[in-house]
Amino acid sequence: MSDTYARVTSEGLLVWQFERAQLIDEFKDTKPPLPPPLNVLWLAFVTMPSYLRKLCRAREGEEDVSTFGFKLVPSQRELNTLSQREADALKHCLQAREKREDDTLDARIGRLQAAVAKLDEQARGNFEAVNGRLDVIQKEGVSLHV
Repeated sequence: MSDTYARVTSEGLLVWQFERAQLIDEFKDTKPPLPPPLNVLWLAFVTMPSYLRKLCRAREGEEDVSTFGFKLVPSQRELNTLSQREADALKHCLQAREKREDDTLDARIGRLQAAVAKLDEQARGNFEAVNGRLDVIQKEGVSLHV
């Protein structure tokens, strides 16, 4: 009973946080910051100047980057740094996964089986070489006695 209560409580907290984040996201980007009678001031002092700057930049040929809300546009150098970090992290993660897989019992058994097979193959080769030499010695011994 207490486990069920704890699970429902934790899920409820997660749902509340998700709904709150959606509400904040909705109001930060789509709703004007002032109520309807005063939103004319917002339109006159904030929206129109930003729109005019955007038009001027478009005429000058500059790229328009919208930074309204909580958006951040990184520079090319920062993007390259982040890409390099991502590649390094991926490499590190794959190496860690390979190490974990190599440390498993099945991997150890596989390596031991491969080593035993290699030793067995070497022993067979050595046995065939010795057996061939013995055959040659026996043939020479028979031909000397005859």
